[in-house]
Amino acid sequence: MNDSAFYLELQHQAERIVEEAVKILIKYEHSFTIATQKDAVDVATNADHEVEQFIKFEVHKLYPEHGFLGEEFGEENTDHEYVWIIDPLDNTKEYVRGIGEYNCLVAIEHNKKLVVGVTRRIGHNVRYTASLGNGSFCDNNQIHVSSTATLSTAFIGSNMPSIANHSPEMIHTHMTLLEKLIINIYRLRPSFDDARTFGWVAQGGIDGCILLPHTDKWVDVASGIILVEEAGGKVTDWDGNPIVNHDLSKGIIVSNGLLHDKILAIIKETI
Repeated sequence: MNDSAFYLELQHQAERIVEEAVKILIKYEHSFTIATQKDAVDVATNADHEVEQFIKFEVHKLYPEHGFLGEEFGEENTDHEYVWIIDPLDNTKEYVRGIGEYNCLVAIEHNKKLVVGVTRRIGHNVRYTASLGNGSFCDNNQIHVSSTATLSTAFIGSNMPSIANHSPEMIHTHMTLLEKLIINIYRLRPSFDDARTFGWVAQGGIDGCILLPHTDKWVDVASGIILVEEAGGKVTDWDGNPIVNHDLSKGIIVSNGLLHDKILAIIKETI
């Protein structure tokens, strides 16, 4: 079996496991308990914990030699050839507030390279999947990034700065960047849900997005990065370099490829 065929096998197994995992999330939507208080607002619920443990248990049965990087329980054998990256409940803060849009995110790395991504969205109720060499799909329909080539007709997504992650000076700089984007593009589409934004770029719903430094963890974005790349898009940091070693300190630019240098130029002019 060649690599791309095995990656497709892994993708299908990840899809199956994630579909079972989201049943647990749905079950606890209105009956969760707080398992961990991470800060004044951020929490982990019993659903977060149970789903991450469930995914690991199911993977262990199939691939006992694989490692894990999980949102809730951290690293386990991350020096192994294959590592599963798990965010069992993406948007937990919204989940506990009764906002019925959240995600279960799984990605797989082979020797530190992303090779599989599964983004299962509840609310909009779609599943995005991708594996290296096999393309990107939304509910089994292949998807592609847009062909928009001018900023003046582009829809660009962005997350927003927060005082929890950024200094007042950084917030001012980032808001200046968003102002510069608004002046140059057709529409800015802010979002609290980065997994959703990655999906929209991959399927051509929007044409790119910028994610600010120090706002995401690798478990939040890994499945979305391979989804966009397999759909024909481009993902770099704000210096235009590939993201390596899970380093998100320089932000993320996601685009259809055609607009990438134009977005990068605005960032370099502003930051």
